[in-house]
Amino acid sequence: MSTPIYELALGAKFRQLQPELQDYFSLAPGSGSYGIGEGVFDVVGCRQKWLRPLLATVAGEEAFFPEYGERIPFRIENHAHLDPFGRSSLTARREIFFPGHTRLFHDTTVAEAAHDGGTRLVDYLADTAGWPRRWTWMSPRKGVFAVSRVHHACSWVR
Repeated sequence: MSTPIYELALGAKFRQLQPELQDYFSLAPGSGSYGIGEGVFDVVGCRQKWLRPLLATVAGEEAFFPEYGERIPFRIENHAHLDPFGRSSLTARREIFFPGHTRLFHDTTVAEAAHDGGTRLVDYLADTAGWPRRWTWMSPRKGVFAVSRVHHACSWVR
C-alpha cells in the first residue's frame, strides 16, 4: 500500500492534524478503500456576475461552472490510485446540487517531488474525457491552500 498524498506532502506534520482530518486525508492507493461524503457548501461558485458567461463556456469540462449559491448541498467521492506515471494520486468527483441543476466537478491531485526535496501536490482539473487540462500548485510546506467552508459528513467504504 502507498502513502496517502497529504501525508507525503505534510510529512511528520500530518500526525499533528486532528484525528478526523487524518482519517479524511488517509486514503492511499492499494488500500481498497474509497471515501464518500455529503454536505452543504456555505458558499459555492463565482460571485462575480460578469465572469459567469465565460465560465458557462467551459462548464462542460466539469471543472468550472457559472452558478453561484449559498447553502448548496453536495456529494463527493474520493478514490486513491496510482496515475499512469506511478505517482500517488487522489481523484475526486463532486456533484453540486444547485436548485434545478446538478453540476459535476472532477479533479485529480498528485504528489510529486518538489525542487526543495520535499513533496508538492499538483491538482489537475479534467474535462469529461478525463484528460488533464489545467493544474494548480499546492505547497503544504508554505501553507498555500485554498480554504472552503464546508459542513460535511464523510464515511470511508471498504
